Amino acid sequence: MKKLFILTILILLLSGCSKVVRPTLLEVQLGAITYQTVNWTKPTSDKDWAEDVKASGLNYRLDFQLEEMKESLETKIVNVQKKLYDKATLYPDAIRYEYIEQGIEEPELTKQVNERIAQYKFEYEVMAMNIERINKEIDLRKRGKVDRTQDILKAKPSTEKEKVELEKLKIEKGL
Repeated sequence: MKKLFILTILILLLSGCSKVVRPTLLEVQLGAITYQTVNWTKPTSDKDWAEDVKASGLNYRLDFQLEEMKESLETKIVNVQKKLYDKATLYPDAIRYEYIEQGIEEPELTKQVNERIAQYKFEYEVMAMNIERINKEIDLRKRGKVDRTQDILKAKPSTEKEKVELEKLKIEKGL
């Protein structure tokens, strides 16, 4: 997992990620097609990170929920990475062949292939950003830089586990 995290950081740095509180979608021209990309500038200070994470709504999540989200995204990002690297980078003709099998011809064929590759890239960027945000929220909580108790208590539990964890939190905080 550490290698994946380092790879994710490198890709984010190489793709120009730096600092904005809320990510936005940008239209980017790639050849003859336009696709969306994440416009998110990675925060540099704990204070900026706390605001960025809060803007994404992670401040309402219990610790176990953050861990579950992180594990789920780390599994999914590997699959998207395989699609992006294996299929889109090494074998783009495999994608092209799928569309040929569906009866799609040029110029629509090239457009569809480019859009699929762009979609894989976009999915990867969003997942990488969310993993980094979750990791930072976990880190900020562990280091005592943020106390999300009041935010978490505002959330309405939807499962028995959430109810139990909220009760534990109330007892722990003396509320």
